[in-house]
Amino acid sequence: MKITLSNLCDSELQQHVKEGSYQAFEVIFDRYWQRLFTYAYKMYNDEKIAEDIV
Repeated sequence: MKITLSNLCDSELQQHVKEGSYQAFEVIFDRYWQRLFTYAYKMYNDEKIAEDIV
């Protein structure tokens, strides 16, 4: 059975990121960008600033 990065938990992905895996970073980013954007938008009430932060 082939394990894809998207099936890994966050701590496993973090280890891959530490080892230089850009693909693991993309998986983490894809999982959390919406939450981060929403948080930043609520803080600054500005879509452009929220985009820049995330």
